[in-house]
Amino acid sequence: MSDPALLLLSVLRDGKEHSLSSIAESASLSPDAVRRVLGDLSEKSLVVVSREKKEKWFVSKSGEDALSSNGLPEQLLCHVLRDNALDMNALRGHFSTNPQAFSAAFGLAKRSNWITLESKNNQTLIRLTDAGKKSADHSPLFHVLQAVSRGEDIHAHSNVITELSARGLIQSKTHTVERVRITPEGLSLLDSGKIPSSTAQIGVLTPQLLQSGSWKNASFKPYDVTLGVEERWPGRIHPLRNVMRDVRQIMVELGFDEMSSGLVESAFWNMDAMFIPQDHPAREVQDTFYLPGRAVLDNPDLVKRVKALHEHGGKTGSKGFGYEWDPRVAAQLLLRTHTTATTFREFALHPQQPQKKFAIGRIFRNEAIDATHLAEFHQVEGFVMGEGLNLRHLMGIIREFYAKLGFTKVRFKPTYNPYTEPSMESAAYNPQLGKWVEIINSGMFRKESLSPFGIDVPVIAWGFGLERIVMMLYEKNTIKEIMGPDVDVDFIRSYSGVKHGLVKKEEFSHGKR
Repeated sequence: MSDPALLLLSVLRDGKEHSLSSIAESASLSPDAVRRVLGDLSEKSLVVVSREKKEKWFVSKSGEDALSSNGLPEQLLCHVLRDNALDMNALRGHFSTNPQAFSAAFGLAKRSNWITLESKNNQTLIRLTDAGKKSADHSPLFHVLQAVSRGEDIHAHSNVITELSARGLIQSKTHTVERVRITPEGLSLLDSGKIPSSTAQIGVLTPQLLQSGSWKNASFKPYDVTLGVEERWPGRIHPLRNVMRDVRQIMVELGFDEMSSGLVESAFWNMDAMFIPQDHPAREVQDTFYLPGRAVLDNPDLVKRVKALHEHGGKTGSKGFGYEWDPRVAAQLLLRTHTTATTFREFALHPQQPQKKFAIGRIFRNEAIDATHLAEFHQVEGFVMGEGLNLRHLMGIIREFYAKLGFTKVRFKPTYNPYTEPSMESAAYNPQLGKWVEIINSGMFRKESLSPFGIDVPVIAWGFGLERIVMMLYEKNTIKEIMGPDVDVDFIRSYSGVKHGLVKKEEFSHGKR
């Protein structure tokens, strides 16, 4: 049976609905070839093609880890505490290979009243409650996770699905199911063996047609652009990179020049130069990724001024921190914990005023991973140096930045930073989420931070995590949906170019830059 149309109708002779894949397998044709033939048959009302979008859930890498451990982290925590109360260090030791899982499990267990904390002999003991004992044996979340791994239908558990998805334990993919059924007209024509032929129409323009010239008198088959085709996923700009590009455009429009520096920094530039004491908690290995080796502090005059500043305040009138500053601590190598190190390198290279500069770069922090934190992310940093600057100028720039992203409701509150005073955080109201989202941390650099560089005019500065902006713009609940191994691939493939209120945003969508 050489005619593909007759071949496909023969497969459909039983009058039942068939999937496109089963038709392709029975007819030994490719899915695209089957779609083309079915398009002709559908136009002649010989078959009926129905298409339905379906959502399929599958277990993520985090979910697979939970299944292999035979329990979610909070269940495992409750199992550990079933027989005896433990102090914090002993309990944490059971999660030594996955400290992030411990932080999440402990927080959930505490919020759910599965554990109690009591002080005894200068220790804090964690004890399991009756509710905790019950949760150790029965977890609806884990049962549904197991059902997902078995490929079972879980749509009846909508609330559990939402929580599993928010925790990154399961992910979904939407696919189109195509089903085909032969019509009575198709059966009649199949029995007669006289299928209206479309061979007179040419579907593919070949070199032979061009060389012979027969294409001039040929009838070409029209294309039906509404037909379903096999999904193809070409390369796209990552939404994080897309927003990064938009932020860069905003900063340039506001008159800022871009600056940059390396990912590996010395503690001197990352902390000492900006007046962070050498015993500050942020310097601990729990917060900072240190590297082997030592940096060369190649500006002895600047090092001398920073040393004096820390020890007794130098010539600023400050008392400093009153300790003996250690250049060996300042020479430690680390992965930069903020792009503010880029700003202070810029101060050393170009202390002249006035100036407006910004930086976008990746930073690293050794902290627990949760819905809004990763061990590495991107930060946007900016500063303005010049006479007469004050907090109102800073607030005005931040408001303008938010406005260009489409957020017009902005509020501020005071906060603390070791190298700015006054300092403040700002939040924008997200109408899609219906809540205020804190994003930007800012302030005016202290005179102790500026003095070693010979800067005697005000400097206003701010910084924020780029991923949080992306989460807000694209209405994501967890940072893992934006960046990292559990990223939502379907979102990356299908997100719209720009969802925010950039001026002339139509000029900045995909393909128009």
